[in-house]
Amino acid sequence: MEYFTHHETPLEELSSEEIDKWGLTQNSRQMQTMVGEAMQTLSRMERDGKVVKTQYGRVVVNENMELKAGAAAAYVRHDGILNLVPGVSFTLYLKEGWFDERVLRFRLGENFQGKIIRRQIWKFDHTAEKLKLTEKDILGAILTPTYVKFGKQRYYSSNSPPGAM
Repeated sequence: MEYFTHHETPLEELSSEEIDKWGLTQNSRQMQTMVGEAMQTLSRMERDGKVVKTQYGRVVVNENMELKAGAAAAYVRHDGILNLVPGVSFTLYLKEGWFDERVLRFRLGENFQGKIIRRQIWKFDHTAEKLKLTEKDILGAILTPTYVKFGKQRYYSSNSPPGAM
């Protein structure tokens, strides 16, 4: 806390001497270790084909929280992350772009599950019902942009927010 009484913002870069002075050495080392491990895991996941190209950009498939740092690590090199616990829950985060629930419902039909939060998060938590969607279903709903028809209007599914067309 003493650090914050002497500095206006926590975003200032600190020299090694300042890190020592303010007693942040151990925290700094722990953070460096966590970041290093996250980047190694992300590199391995990329080599293992756990990053897929979608209409929203490149999305990391993080099954059973293999990438413990989650979106914070994925966003360094990619556009989104799918955190999936098969049969239980999933959360799909986008760094940029928006989900259009109408298009997702069109693509998945009666199998659609979850809710869209702030247009950039598609989430399903295991509550009263079991997760029926598979990784293939979820990714299939976001893989490529398509033209779909709603009533008399032709609509292009893209990263634009609802109503922007």
